[in-house]
This record gives sequence, structure tokens and C-alpha cells, in this order.
Amino acid sequence: MILIENSSPTNEQFVRYQEAYNYFNRKLFNGELSPCLLNFSRLKGALGFFAYKRWLNNESGDYTHEISLNPDLLPRPMDEIMAVLVHEMAHQWQFDCGKPSGRGYHNKQWTGKMESIGLVPSSTGQPGGKKTGYRMAHYIPKDGRFAKVFSEMPQDFLLPWTGIPLTTSRGNAKPRQDKLKYSCPKCLTNVWGKHDLNIFCGNCLSKYRTN
Repeated sequence: MILIENSSPTNEQFVRYQEAYNYFNRKLFNGELSPCLLNFSRLKGALGFFAYKRWLNNESGDYTHEISLNPDLLPRPMDEIMAVLVHEMAHQWQFDCGKPSGRGYHNKQWTGKMESIGLVPSSTGQPGGKKTGYRMAHYIPKDGRFAKVFSEMPQDFLLPWTGIPLTTSRGNAKPRQDKLKYSCPKCLTNVWGKHDLNIFCGNCLSKYRTN
């Protein structure tokens, strides 16, 4: 039997993550969603994603879906974080109970489900955006179901740990640049190139220096 310390950051974060998922499944989806694996992933360009039957249980042979949130989302207000979770749960609902479109496309059925649970799809994340398409954000109407359910959500279900963006996670260290600027100390000409280049000016033969 494996024991997990109650003070473990993993336990603290994922127990509440699961509680939040269970809460919204009950309140917004009538408990229709099948159990899935909750995860965090820094997928570039995405606040979260749903992946159909992405995990296999080596003991039982069963498959399960994945819902993943980007840790860089977590410094945002908690209602926005939970709205992204519910957005991905709406994708799961379509795979469990509806008819999803081709990969990555947000169709009218998904849009209808989102609106029924109090989130409005929008390509811009604001009123007036397209409601169907491949890249789809959403916004939260103040008088919608999600806003009400979130306002009643127990504080014990909110995530205690916040992700820190990679550019600031090492104190005052600057993020590594893809290219460096090299300058000739005499001609004052500049070139840009990868790290650790050993280059000389063609006019005066001086060695270029990094700034």
C-alpha cells in the first residue's frame, strides 16, 4: 500500500483538482461525465486541452480521457481557471454523450452545451466573436449557470498552488535568448547569431563582442 503525505504539494493540488472536477460534473453535467485523468501541461498556445482515451491502465486494460490545464493559466483569477476546466469538460461531454466533429473543430453541438452551462464560446474571448471554429475561447456571463455554480463552490475545492511562468521561475535570471547581438568595438557594426560564436570584423579584423 502506497501512502501519500497530506502535506505533499502533489496531494494538495490534485485532490482539490479532482474535487473541482467532481463538483462541476455534478452541478453542470448531471454527473454524466466518465472518470478521466486530470493533468497539467505547458502546451504552447493552449490554456488547456481535452484528449480522448489518451491513457491506458496496464492492469485492467481500460482507457480513459485526459483533461490538462496549462500551469501558466493558474495566476489568473480562479473563476477564469475553473471556466477553462469546464470548457474542457464540455469537450469530454461531447465525446461521452454527443457527436464530436473532426479533430480540433468546435461545432454547434459543443457551442450549445457550453451556452447551456453558462459559458459563451467566442473566437475572440469577447461578445461578438464567432461561436464555432478551430480555435475557440469563451467568456463568462455574470448571470449564467457557471457564474452561479462557481459562486457557490466550496473554498476547499480551489487550487492551492499557482504555476509560475518559466521566464520568472529562476528568480532574477533572464530567459535564454535564441540569438545574441555581436558588435565590432571599432566599426560599431552589429550582427546576430547563436551563442558562443567566434567571429571577426571583415573591415578591421577586430573580434566581435557580445553586448
